Amino acid sequence: MPQPDEPLPHFAELAPSTPAARYTGSQVLSPADFALMFNARTRQLSWFLGAGTSAAAGIPTGYDMIVEFKTRLFCRDTGLAVREIDPGDPLWIERIDWHFEHQGIMPARGSPEEYSAYFEAVYPTARDRRNFIDDKLSRASPSFGHRVLAACVVSGQTQTALTTNFDQLVETSCTTADELVDPAERARLNVADLQRVDVAQRCSTQGDWPLLIKLHGDYQSDSLKNISVELVSQDEELRQVMITLCGRYGLVVAGYSGRDESIMEALSAALDQSSPFPGGVFWVTRPESELLPAVSVWLDAAADAGVGVHVVGAENFDELMGAVERQLDFPALLADHVRASRPAARVTPVELPTESGDQYPVLRTSALPVLEIPTKARRIELSQGATTRLLREALRESGRGRQVAIAAIAGGAAAFGRDEDLLVGLSSYGPVLSGEVAIDPRTESWAHGLLYDALVNALSKGRPARAHPGRHLVILRPPQPGRDDPIAHEERQKLEGLKVAYKSGLHGNATALGRYFAEAVRVRLEFWLGRWWCVLDPLTWIADPREVGEDAKAPQQTRRPTQEEIDAASSWRRERWAQRYNAQWDALINQWSKFFCPEDNTTISAFGVGPADGIDASFTLYQKSGWCPPGSRPSANWNAS
Repeated sequence: MPQPDEPLPHFAELAPSTPAARYTGSQVLSPADFALMFNARTRQLSWFLGAGTSAAAGIPTGYDMIVEFKTRLFCRDTGLAVREIDPGDPLWIERIDWHFEHQGIMPARGSPEEYSAYFEAVYPTARDRRNFIDDKLSRASPSFGHRVLAACVVSGQTQTALTTNFDQLVETSCTTADELVDPAERARLNVADLQRVDVAQRCSTQGDWPLLIKLHGDYQSDSLKNISVELVSQDEELRQVMITLCGRYGLVVAGYSGRDESIMEALSAALDQSSPFPGGVFWVTRPESELLPAVSVWLDAAADAGVGVHVVGAENFDELMGAVERQLDFPALLADHVRASRPAARVTPVELPTESGDQYPVLRTSALPVLEIPTKARRIELSQGATTRLLREALRESGRGRQVAIAAIAGGAAAFGRDEDLLVGLSSYGPVLSGEVAIDPRTESWAHGLLYDALVNALSKGRPARAHPGRHLVILRPPQPGRDDPIAHEERQKLEGLKVAYKSGLHGNATALGRYFAEAVRVRLEFWLGRWWCVLDPLTWIADPREVGEDAKAPQQTRRPTQEEIDAASSWRRERWAQRYNAQWDALINQWSKFFCPEDNTTISAFGVGPADGIDASFTLYQKSGWCPPGSRPSANWNAS
């Protein structure tokens, strides 16, 4: 629910839930087919290693890191000990997420800023972050794939490699492999990073191979790049060496999603050379998955430039390198060292259950089937790179922030709303409308985030409610008590069902807190059983301190609540919801469903933009929520609800 396609930190690329994409411009090679071609071109190919190549070595995923950061902040806020929390327990994760969502200070769950924001909150300085990464990466040990790559380096079959990773797995593997050959035949790997750029320049000009270039730094480096803002631009000198190497060698890209804008720009610049990638390009991805649009566009551009482009389907780095190892010859001791680490088979036979459980009683969910979602957005080219957060700030400062939804992607942005609003709001970035961009929220985090923002706006548009996209909230906004116009009458009529279901006022002042409150729902857009669902989680929203109610003439300046105020609000909220049992919950789900979907099939739009003015985001929802047997996910038979 990782949203914009901005450069993500090292760990985030390891998350197994983010598949790459299918490229239809060339035939997808199997690992065995790739190994045959690699054997014929060993000295013509360089390796580009992304974070996915380190997953099997024990380096935590981006999701694991976010959970750890949240847990530490949660313990700080609540006084609990870290050892008391089980990060593998979904109930703990739900409680922790709820804690931060209701604070409203940190980015929403799944947003692209989530990793960086929590990383900086727990480790505020570059030294803190470097020490943290030092601790995590120092525990890793080279995988089978790293041993094969090291054998290629030591045996002279690989001369150059580039990586965005901070770890020292390649260096460690090569050092170990060096010890297994005659001293006169040792590779003695040269390593260049942000503090050793001269090493890359010397090796490139003098042919002093083998060479490893660490484009984002070494985990022991003082110049480590590990948060989003630090990844926007690439070190220029290393970038030039990388481009030069791309004019001398072909490239095998493994474990890399293509999310780092600076890397993709450097690869694009490499195509401007007279003879780029003479050994061809091999982009490794998971079988039957899809490449990011930026990668597909780049591969097409490479093919147009005369480069031999191939996509290789491999489940992971170890599988790919296993096929390579079977095709190459290594010195005996080196070969034994590599094969000793080959992973054991993970598939074992199990007996399938033969008895089916009872299908009743049936449990109702608050998930509304989404029959249609947007499939395209406006593509905007920008004269300079920017993250989603920066683009939103520019739109907000221009007064256009509520009229559009936007997400950063490679080379620009994707957005919904009026073209005029986008051009005016982004004027400082030199925006140029560039047609449309396809949206696939299952494979692209930026697309999921963009649809989240649009859905929250669509659910509130034309209703007595207001959207809070950053927190995925729709907050009721009843008309002022003194209003007696037709619009106010219509809004009160739309709220009547919810007022009856709640058996209390939908908004007001919490006297004990001295703060305004209103009933609301948190929106989740999730994919189950082959379809999208709009999940509604009812809650009571409480305004920040000193913020007045919706019926006031002018809101006062707000401030962040203290921990005591957060605890008091949580207690007040629990007491308010304590006596709401199943029957009332059923009524609430009914009324929220009808509030958003007056008809069985209701189409809602986020901004009311016509085709001639821009691209709008339209969703079609089904009024009846899903149901499921206990312990299951919502049934596909949602019509029976």
